[in-house]
Amino acid sequence: MLMYIDYVKRSGDELNAYNEEILAALYEGEGYHRYSPRRFDLYALVERVFNFNYASANMKSLEYGYTIDKDEIPQYAISDRQLIYRSLLNLIGNAIQFTESGFVHLTVSLLNEDEKRIYIEFTIKDSGVGIPGNKQDEIFERFTKLAPSNKGGERHRGLGLTLTRNAVDALDGELHLRSQLSKGSEFRMLIPVQKTVDQKTLI
Repeated sequence: MLMYIDYVKRSGDELNAYNEEILAALYEGEGYHRYSPRRFDLYALVERVFNFNYASANMKSLEYGYTIDKDEIPQYAISDRQLIYRSLLNLIGNAIQFTESGFVHLTVSLLNEDEKRIYIEFTIKDSGVGIPGNKQDEIFERFTKLAPSNKGGERHRGLGLTLTRNAVDALDGELHLRSQLSKGSEFRMLIPVQKTVDQKTLI
């Protein structure tokens, strides 16, 4: 019980900070997506995103978790930590919002690498309501409203996915979607990050 309360508190703290960033984005425009690389702990970033969404997933009794291929992906990398963090928050938050039962899972794996960079694939899968094929391009437009469920209710996929797409562009990455109505969705975010010389300590 104490652990769950701690998750709720941390989720609330993260939500307040994130809402402040969203408001700043509306005022600052493109500056919100300015690429600012630095060395960061990738494992800790993923855990922080997981903790942020834990309470929401738990309230729906979803099977919720993540896996990182730690044999292939280094703990530390150089990129814009905040842009990656915001993007994952948006994608996982949406997955939980549109999944009433079943699962939401994040997989972090190595796609490719060269001498200076590694290419990381973040895959978010859910068993949610899904998105019709003729609407999948529209969801990345600002304040788009869709009604993908068989309940007929109007559902929102708005500013968050627009910010995610713009953030991924700023990271020189790619964002792909596969979805089928009533059978869930899969978002794949491909992000190149620079390798670090020393993986032992964080600058």
